[in-house]
Amino acid sequence: MDNLISIKTEIENAFEHKQILEMISFDITKAYDSVWRHRILTLLKRQFQVKVSHTLSKTFSQENGIPQGSSLAVTLFLLAINDIVETIKVPLKANLFADDLNIFCRSNNLKTVQEFLIQISANSLTDR
Repeated sequence: MDNLISIKTEIENAFEHKQILEMISFDITKAYDSVWRHRILTLLKRQFQVKVSHTLSKTFSQENGIPQGSSLAVTLFLLAINDIVETIKVPLKANLFADDLNIFCRSNNLKTVQEFLIQISANSLTDR
């Protein structure tokens, strides 16, 4: 909607100022199918430097993590973690919403529930 509103505003401004507005629209064929993976990975690679007083260190690459607050952070995080619920096996159940993971178990026996939740869940998650 933002793009349509922006174009509409430009058209209205052109009419108001008695100007001409021309536009060319492109539809990139198979855009998602032809994205170059290496380019995406290169763009996502983060680098940093440390500054002490007025001196900058050499540049380092950050191998882990995603920038918190970026528009892609949630999507990238979910890609990395989304299949974690598949590691949870019956009688345990799990659900995931963003970065909130719930693992639960139901039984008539408290010891059984505790055993499954503590031992099996911990083992399943640490094996990833």
